[in-house]
Parts: sequence; C-alpha cells; structure tokens
Amino acid sequence: MSKKPLDLFLQHDGHYEAFALASKDPTTKNRSRVNQLFYHYQIEARFVTYMNTTMWRCAKDYQKKRQRWHESHALTLNQSVGEDLTVLDVMTIEDTNPAGWGEESDPFELVTCPQLQTIISRLTVQQRLILYDHVANQLSFREIADKLGVSQQSTSKSFHRVMKKLRKAYQEGE
Repeated sequence: MSKKPLDLFLQHDGHYEAFALASKDPTTKNRSRVNQLFYHYQIEARFVTYMNTTMWRCAKDYQKKRQRWHESHALTLNQSVGEDLTVLDVMTIEDTNPAGWGEESDPFELVTCPQLQTIISRLTVQQRLILYDHVANQLSFREIADKLGVSQQSTSKSFHRVMKKLRKAYQEGE
C-alpha cells in the first residue's frame, strides 16, 4: 500500500527541515517555501481524493442500476417459460405444504408437460423448494435463503439455473 502524501513529503531530503523551520518560525517566507515543496504532493493527494470519490459514485450508480434491473425483472406468475406455457401453468398445485415432497403430496405432480416433468423430477429437493417458494409462495430470495440456511446469492443462482433448465426442456420438446 502506498504511503500518504504527507509521509512521503517529510521523508524527502530537506523537506522535513523546511517543515520544522516553518513550524518554529512561521513567517511568510518559510510558509511559502513549504508550500512550494509540498505542491507536487498536494496534487497527488487531490488526485487520490478525486479517484476515491469517482469510484464511490460509480459503485453507487451501479448499485442503483442493478436494483432497478432486479425490480423490473421480477418473476411473476404469468411470466412465460415457453410459447404457450407460463410459470403458473408449471406450478398448478393443490397441496401447498412442501413438507411431504418426494412422497405422495408432490406439488409438481400436476405439471402436464412431459419434458418439464422430467426436468422437475431430476431437481434436488432444495432446488424444488426454491422454485416452489419463489414462484408459488412469492417469497423473496432472502426469505428462502433464511429458511434453507444458505446465502441469498446461492438461492438466486439456483433458481435462475432451474428456470434456464425448464425453458430449455420446454423449447427442445416442442
């Protein structure tokens, strides 16, 4: 990590002595001498401040754009996963209790598209729970992540992978 401009200034030959003299005898001449010597370091300090401010503003802008994108791309029940198929069609569910998944009360058993049935049957229990909770129960990725004890990013990525698989399976089966 680079040193601060003042530290660099004081380490340079003659600068410390000029600074000490200006501190002991604060005359206009001594102050002008220190200002002349410090000018290069002052520009560097301003540049570093400018760059930090610029990077912070870019990060904030990116964060706002990302938030707007996520808000405008929220999953809805009538969102298409194929030409004639919506998420609601995939999620036709009578029993909303996911506790018995894999047994007789599988909420995905009423999916009518054979390609989607095949893909859904290959999903892990966690992937199925994420799909069900996000689409049918309208839970956020944060709520699902807390429920499963995993990170929000992991939940989101898993959901998007599942949706990609479902779209691909449906489009290949047409």
